Amino acid sequence: MDYKEARAYIDEAAKAGISLGLDSIRNLLNELGNPQDDLKFVHIAGTNGKGSVLAYVSTILEVAGYKTGRYVSPTVQSYRERIQINRTNISPSEFATQLPKIKQAVDRLLDAGLPHPSVFEIETALGFLHFKEQSCDIVVMETGMGGVTDATNIVKNTLVSLITSVSRDHMAFLGDTIADLTRAKAGIIKKGCYVVYGSLPTESKAIVQAAARRVKSPVYLVNSADIVIQKPASKYTQTFGYKERDDITISLLGKHQIENATLAIEAVRALQNQGFAVTDDQIKTGLRDTSWFGRVTVVKEKNPVVIVDGAHNPDAARALAKTLADLFPTEKSVGVMGVFKDKEVPEILAEVKPVMRKIHAISLPDEKRTLAAEMLKEFVFASGIEAESHTDLKQALDVAKEEAEVVVVFGSLSHLGMVLDHV
Repeated sequence: MDYKEARAYIDEAAKAGISLGLDSIRNLLNELGNPQDDLKFVHIAGTNGKGSVLAYVSTILEVAGYKTGRYVSPTVQSYRERIQINRTNISPSEFATQLPKIKQAVDRLLDAGLPHPSVFEIETALGFLHFKEQSCDIVVMETGMGGVTDATNIVKNTLVSLITSVSRDHMAFLGDTIADLTRAKAGIIKKGCYVVYGSLPTESKAIVQAAARRVKSPVYLVNSADIVIQKPASKYTQTFGYKERDDITISLLGKHQIENATLAIEAVRALQNQGFAVTDDQIKTGLRDTSWFGRVTVVKEKNPVVIVDGAHNPDAARALAKTLADLFPTEKSVGVMGVFKDKEVPEILAEVKPVMRKIHAISLPDEKRTLAAEMLKEFVFASGIEAESHTDLKQALDVAKEEAEVVVVFGSLSHLGMVLDHV
């Protein structure tokens, strides 16, 4: 099987749909010899911020000399970026080497009358195989959706469970209330692990603390009072102090990224207490060197400025709007927006309305899930923002770049990688 054939198998497996619960991933991994049991994990759940915190933690560990796996979803620039070691994507040949093992295991499950694993379960199992084969010291992994019934929650050797945020998203699968959503995410807390969290709703904090107490897990809390914002060296960096550390610089933009960085610091502190050797200088270097495409990423700095951001729910849109207001206080942006039809579109638009004078609506590549451009345009009009719809991303970008000093492509992570082809 070559890489093209391996990807064709993945595309075919997508027809199996989404699978909630751990029975299917457990059956698949049993067939593969449970490679996850030979690995150690930092497990991250949350509505927003998972990917950024993952990038911070894994870069720090890599700088400290640890062979560090990353398991990421969704991806932005390459399908293969979902499985990385030391910031290097799994190669086509490595992917093609592992997938036949998965296919054979799936065939045995089907022969036994068991259901077909979902694509996410297949990718998760493939990641575990790759990380074990490459002898990773530790794997930093984000949940795909929720936590308690997420395929990634099959792992046992969790050293740190980290909750980044809780807000409304994926309600059709996880529940309608903040309490429901929190319980789903707190399901990644395991006996003996350390628990890290920051700014959560009051009821969410109580649920996370109770879950930690039940399994006697130590809790590391980020307190915003310990963060001191300092003057950055440039427009597109941020500098802050946290507890005993000073002059910490990050290149990810938005005040929310400072809290994400402090969550990473606390996660590393928890690992230090479990025997990982990481110095303060390595923490600072790792934070400084962290990049994460699609999180208020400036892909063009002038004539016009072009920014991409994966804001696809109200909380993420609020953070994007605040960052734009901080960076560009005197001008409103023009947006290029594509979004899935299951998202809270009016609420997202209400958050960005103060900073955007016009939005160009596009359809996303996933035709089954996208909110059609014409329908999105009607939502934008209804929100009180000027709107126009387009047949594709390039057309929308070309028009937007002629209209504004700042263009922001947002609404979903799924199309942001294509922006680089047109800027």
